[in-house]
Amino acid sequence: MRSDFYVGLVLTVAGLALLGWIIPDWVRAEGNFAMSPRSMPIVAASAVTAFAALLVLRSLRRREGAAVAIVPFSRAALARIGIALLLIVGGIELMRWGGLFVGGPALIAAFMLFMGGRQPWRIALTATVPVAFVYLLLEKALRVPLP
Repeated sequence: MRSDFYVGLVLTVAGLALLGWIIPDWVRAEGNFAMSPRSMPIVAASAVTAFAALLVLRSLRRREGAAVAIVPFSRAALARIGIALLLIVGGIELMRWGGLFVGGPALIAAFMLFMGGRQPWRIALTATVPVAFVYLLLEKALRVPLP
């Protein structure tokens, strides 16, 4: 068996654990709004589980000797992935410390710089306009409190 079979199997079992045990035990069923807090985690876990099961089935149907395209990862690519993960963790911590108006623009600007953006006015607009839109939509229109 190839690695796609094992990855699909592990993800299928993890998805079933999410659907059968973790989400029902750890996410409350009723919330303050029309939709239950469990709705989106169930949709996401169902999608992951279904696609993982399809991966298992696909790997079982494929012949053992069939060619599979292998995408190599260089050390530079893995380093960029690590830097991106550190940016995400740093942005989340900055949001926990300073709130949406501090962490949101900083995270967006950091990712734009990381991905090669160099025009200051584009970085400033792209970092601030979505945060302001989310604030206006959630706080003012929907009256959902933001941290």
